[in-house]
Amino acid sequence: MFETHDSLSVQVALPGISPENLQVTINDDVLHVEANRPMPGPRGAHLKRLEIPYGRFQRAIRLPSGHYQIQDSSLSQGCLTLILKKLR
Repeated sequence: MFETHDSLSVQVALPGISPENLQVTINDDVLHVEANRPMPGPRGAHLKRLEIPYGRFQRAIRLPSGHYQIQDSSLSQGCLTLILKKLR
């Protein structure tokens, strides 16, 4: 998380997440990131090793005191970048 005079920039690692499986909200001073990472692989295959967790998950990121609005967001190469505008 990086802070400037008028915004916060937040980066969250989300490998394997597509935009349609992602929801981002701000409640009070907490940024909520919820997603579903579907299990890859052919149907009927037996899992032998798993390095990235799959299924539904959420993260709650406490923000500095204040009020924020999502100004911009991008999901590229497994990294979600959010620009949060500080509201006065």
